[in-house]
Amino acid sequence: MILDSGDLGLYDIRTRAKGPTGSLPLTAEMLLTRPSGDLFGLTQDAGMGWDPSKLSGKEFLILSTHGGIRAADGTPVALGYHTGHWEVGLLMQAAAEELKSADAVPFAAYCTILAFVLIEALLFQVGVPDAMIEMLGRSRYSWLIVLLAFMGVSTLAQKWAQSDASSNMQYLGLGIYVVAEAFIFAPLLWLAQYMSDRNDAGPIIMPAAFITLLLFTGLTYTAFTTKKDSRS
Repeated sequence: MILDSGDLGLYDIRTRAKGPTGSLPLTAEMLLTRPSGDLFGLTQDAGMGWDPSKLSGKEFLILSTHGGIRAADGTPVALGYHTGHWEVGLLMQAAAEELKSADAVPFAAYCTILAFVLIEALLFQVGVPDAMIEMLGRSRYSWLIVLLAFMGVSTLAQKWAQSDASSNMQYLGLGIYVVAEAFIFAPLLWLAQYMSDRNDAGPIIMPAAFITLLLFTGLTYTAFTTKKDSRS
């Protein structure tokens, strides 16, 4: 079903605007030795409105199963699948604000957690992260190619997931996006485990995945069995 207001002004799309002010914290060493994907990422960060002069801070990824959309006053614009998703965005926002106040650069992402964790575990079992790390080390352009491929696949998957086609096509789009997310996170998780091993911190990926699945299962079970709205 397509909803149309009949307002032709909807097609008056603004395609350009004044860019962010300032300059990227580039150095000669970065231009000579850093992967092109790092430099491309800095332009994306500035394009999203981050102060370019603060992009050299330590980066953190905040990953969650947040769902729904809240208005500024807290009222729902779109609902999550259950109340376990609903307040996560506020927790992520508080964490991001704390990191930003410490001159760090926080990133945030949301995922379909159960499928993501299972696919990621399978990728680690068959050695995909090791192969990806080896591939990424062959050229300074490798990570840029991976990012561009992910952008293309995720755009197509999002188009299918939000289309007016059959539910099977929408689920296919969601599935492709989750798989793409698992692949792009594989080398990042590999590096996290590598740094943990290097500092004798022990395994961190599988325990983190188990705890996340445990919390997700508990929230989902509570939401579906009690039918209670935890917002009240």
